[in-house]
Amino acid sequence: RFRMEDGARVEMGAGYWPDLSKGALARHILEDSFVMHNASLVRRATYERLGPFDPRMLRSQDYEMFVRLALKASIHFVDECIFDQRKHDGARGPAAALHSASASDNVWQKYDAMIFEGFQTQIPLSFFEQMFTADTPALRQRAALLQRATILARHGLWNEALDDWEASSATAGDHPMTSEDKAILWRALAGKHGFGGLLQNEVLERFERLSNQRFGREIQREVSDGLFWGLKSPEASVRADARAFLNKAGWVRPVLRWGQRRMGLTKPLPGGVSEVSDIEPLTH
Repeated sequence: RFRMEDGARVEMGAGYWPDLSKGALARHILEDSFVMHNASLVRRATYERLGPFDPRMLRSQDYEMFVRLALKASIHFVDECIFDQRKHDGARGPAAALHSASASDNVWQKYDAMIFEGFQTQIPLSFFEQMFTADTPALRQRAALLQRATILARHGLWNEALDDWEASSATAGDHPMTSEDKAILWRALAGKHGFGGLLQNEVLERFERLSNQRFGREIQREVSDGLFWGLKSPEASVRADARAFLNKAGWVRPVLRWGQRRMGLTKPLPGGVSEVSDIEPLTH
């Protein structure tokens, strides 16, 4: 990405880009938008099978199509820079959704959330289960619920994410949280749109009620650990959300816990679950 200032090119970097060295490409695409259609090559037969772009999506229509591709097509990634993207400060979007550059994030967040509405009923949990190998089916199911919740949380669908967090507390019995479970939960607050929706009173109250179950308390702690990155975010709005969360939920100490873990002061985490690099697409 780059912009022009006084006739000179100013480099802006690649923007949001996940670590693709681990996990299925479909998981990364579902967690956040980062690829663009002018850097993609898709079989015509695949587009014909998936159907046209959704006309309701006045913005994020490219991401909605990539979500469909991630769910229902075999996809592969080539690690090369294919094009340069010029960013400008003018108005953008169609006439029905014209907005300023400064409002882009709010507009994208609105339409990104539309993509994932109904996600829990439309996409079977088995799709997410195949993202993991585990010692037992119950652990695999729990990891799948946590993964789906993280996807929903990163797109601002907090009540839906809480549905899956609550369900995960009832799976795998008393088996302690695994290192992979924790890695999934750390990503819940790391979406590029921030996590302002978690601060809504009714959502935060439901999040606090997770403490009624042992595994729910562990979910609270690990999700809250993601605040460390929010406090360090270059985006002022994300830093403000992180401070607001700490003020509202003073029972968490994510920064201290994060420092202890990264310095090796905690006990080794149990294993039992690991991510896989490729998954089979949905067939319906």
